[in-house]
Amino acid sequence: MPMKRTSKEATAIFALLILVVAMMQTAQLATAATESVTKAKLTAFLSEVIGFHMNYRFWGDFYNVSRPSNYGGKVEEVDIIAPCTVPNGQINVLAVFYNDCIYDIYFVVYGSATYVPQASLDWIKNVMKEYRTFAANYNIDIDHVETALSLLDKVSELQTVNATSGDMKMVMTCQSNNVGGIPSNITQVQWIYSTNIGDAAEKCISISLTQGEVKEIRFADTWDLFSVSNKCISQAEAKSIGWNAPLNHEVTLTNADGLTTNVQPNWTKNFTQVSLGYILGQVFNNTLNDTLHFANGGGTHNDPLILYPLWEFDFYFGRSISGNEGIQVGVWGDTKEIDYCSSFGILSSGSPSAGNTPEPSSGNMQPPTQNSEPSQSHAAATPSLTSSPSAPELRYCAVVVLVISLTAVILVGLNRKVNT
Repeated sequence: MPMKRTSKEATAIFALLILVVAMMQTAQLATAATESVTKAKLTAFLSEVIGFHMNYRFWGDFYNVSRPSNYGGKVEEVDIIAPCTVPNGQINVLAVFYNDCIYDIYFVVYGSATYVPQASLDWIKNVMKEYRTFAANYNIDIDHVETALSLLDKVSELQTVNATSGDMKMVMTCQSNNVGGIPSNITQVQWIYSTNIGDAAEKCISISLTQGEVKEIRFADTWDLFSVSNKCISQAEAKSIGWNAPLNHEVTLTNADGLTTNVQPNWTKNFTQVSLGYILGQVFNNTLNDTLHFANGGGTHNDPLILYPLWEFDFYFGRSISGNEGIQVGVWGDTKEIDYCSSFGILSSGSPSAGNTPEPSSGNMQPPTQNSEPSQSHAAATPSLTSSPSAPELRYCAVVVLVISLTAVILVGLNRKVNT
């Protein structure tokens, strides 16, 4: 016989249904509000900082929120792609925000539209001054912006410049390119976090301006996104630690029949190349990184928003061993731990030399990193536009599941009460 519901039970069920609908609507409104705020922030940046006023229809093409796995859930990434048709051309805007910091804003103009000005020191100074005001309005710390402006004031013209103030280094470059017969002029200014022994290039402000067939403006500010582990041993101490690893390292050679032979390297007349890089922490151990000679933080270097110092030494053999040129060793500057020790060369991954007698180089080789997201220049980075479920969507689903579960529990309790 069907169970009859009392008026109280019916009222309780109706109230729960109303609660479910209300919470669903609240989640949808919260998602819409976040999207609206982010787009308004981008619109304000384009208008107030770059000088592109929104007189045309812009939105409706792509908006996505995700939490990249390589940041261990600590970063909310918001991606916006917005095309816009203007007189005499087309404009595309790609914007990537990490925890509300501007990871990359990429403003591209096609055609003869003149929304990208000619590069000048006055234009760069004006952009930074307007950004200072913009940052203050959006509760972004402006101390680093003030330092950047003070460094700009020391420059009288656009030219290749390196200048330092405290923990900030300004690097200004002006270059002409001709790729595929298409000429372009690129001006870039970066304000990089710098220590007395190296630069943490992930932590920076960056402006670049390209004039050519395609005109571009790119801007990034990750100064408040990343922090830096400032404790670091000297190069001499790191080398003494790193040198112990290859002394006991043998090179394994495999012939055509699959037979292996271990060879002890000849270290007479050896040659050493050294570099220092700051590596973002890793939230998981990745065995592929070991194979590719990439830094594998694990343990104590596991915060994806902290840049850790890593010394890298390329110890070249006195003589090449079947294409193997030497041993590459990574030493963490803050903990003195050896991170990796592996051979490199023609037949190894990560070979810096194809010859048997490498010559000294004054260049600063880029040490291995755990990801390729913005390196020396955030402005040159390609953000990941993933289609994974967004954080608001996941929260929305969780709310629905929770409410449905509560409804089921209450109904079971009511049924038991009626049956008794």
